[in-house]
Amino acid sequence: MPFYSENKELLQQGVVSQYHSESANIDLEQFHILEDRCYIWEQLARAKAFDVGQVITACEIEEMRGIFLSERYENRFRGDITKNEYVTLTSTEQFIETTSERIREMLFSDNESF
Repeated sequence: MPFYSENKELLQQGVVSQYHSESANIDLEQFHILEDRCYIWEQLARAKAFDVGQVITACEIEEMRGIFLSERYENRFRGDITKNEYVTLTSTEQFIETTSERIREMLFSDNESF
């Protein structure tokens, strides 16, 4: 949780709602700029869910997938992300890149513990 580590004091001061608002706006923006959205949604709908160690269960993944595919992005207003203070498109893309690589290493390594 790099954001939490770097902003622990701010979060304790009540910045959480701003962080969540900025995160939601970035999430929606990423959805709208995704070039292969239809293809990715089709693949997501067909993907088999599985348990990931003691991190998340297949059932939890199925539940989240249902939310993402049906309601998460429907009829939502795209907020102005240019004034975000804590969660930016660049920082989110960097986080996704770094975390994706880490997850890939964990899933395809011989080490079963996460």
